[in-house]
Amino acid sequence: MSALRTLAFVYLSAVVAVVFSERVFWFWTPGLVAHAEGAAYYSLPVAVTVWAVAWFRVSTAWALLLVTPLYAYITEGVLTPVMYSGGPFVPFFPAWFAAWHGLGAIFVLWYWVRRWLLAGAWKLISALAAGVGVFWGVWASTLRLPEHVDDPDMVADIGRLTVLGPRDFAIYAALITAVLVVAHLGLDRVWPRQWHVGERSTRAGTVIVTMLAAAWTVVIPWALPMFVVYGMLQVRSLRRHRTVSSGPNIVEQLAGPIDVRHLAPLLLIVPTASASYLALWVASPSELVLRVIYYGIISVQTVIGCTVSLMAWRRSGCVARVADRKHSEPDRHGKRIFRAYPRPHGTHGHARWLDGAQSAEDR
Repeated sequence: MSALRTLAFVYLSAVVAVVFSERVFWFWTPGLVAHAEGAAYYSLPVAVTVWAVAWFRVSTAWALLLVTPLYAYITEGVLTPVMYSGGPFVPFFPAWFAAWHGLGAIFVLWYWVRRWLLAGAWKLISALAAGVGVFWGVWASTLRLPEHVDDPDMVADIGRLTVLGPRDFAIYAALITAVLVVAHLGLDRVWPRQWHVGERSTRAGTVIVTMLAAAWTVVIPWALPMFVVYGMLQVRSLRRHRTVSSGPNIVEQLAGPIDVRHLAPLLLIVPTASASYLALWVASPSELVLRVIYYGIISVQTVIGCTVSLMAWRRSGCVARVADRKHSEPDRHGKRIFRAYPRPHGTHGHARWLDGAQSAEDR
């Protein structure tokens, strides 16, 4: 796979991710140029995400849920220091961002949409698009709260903020949805059939990301320790998955041409988002109601982020233990002992390789 094609794959994946990570989160976006710049900015966390998929042989949806928090932590802990603003090692922001960024941007808009496009599951895509649209319209309605409109950081970045009316929001939703559709169409042209990474690039990337996170330690003393601890929780589980993973990784599984007609259901995002936004605009709820909606969504997402992460960690441990028992044998006292095997040629790390747990390429 050429370097240019790899860059295109990472960048277009970032274009998809930015739709949820930024454009659904905030509707104050000057235009397509800002979206293109944002995708370049998000290419770092996306690159780390697809690197982790290859390095840890991520081959299941549950294992991908171990990777998605890494995308969230780099987005809010390397590109920005927001993850540390709750205090030293406080799990609120990591859990919330694992749900918003990890689940929304990577697991839903990047993974599931691509998976269902390949399967031709237009009904599932339609249901997903409608759900995303309704959620978007409701969430965007909470941006009318004074603390958002008068946010000094936002004002400093893009100038005076104006709440979008229903018509302008519908136009904005149509523009961003079109970007999502075009990005998936572009991804179909550059999606790699084989996806591997080497040890040298892995070490270099790890050092670069760690150094970038360490830069925030100048103003937030607990930034680097917190980033390392939360990151290593994911890496530890991913290492367990790697020892039992077999077959192609997630990126390789999603290779293949799609039917462009199946992109059409994604356009349902526009009318559903516009309708839910219009409904709350006409209803004109009080600031108290909007705050209840706003903090309610955040609370639910935080619980979902914690729950999904715990389930993925537990599942990775259970799968590893089952594999250990499967490839063990009882001694003369009836106790099970594990048979260790040499690592396949070209692999690295300290994991014990078990027969039957190697990938097709290694076998």
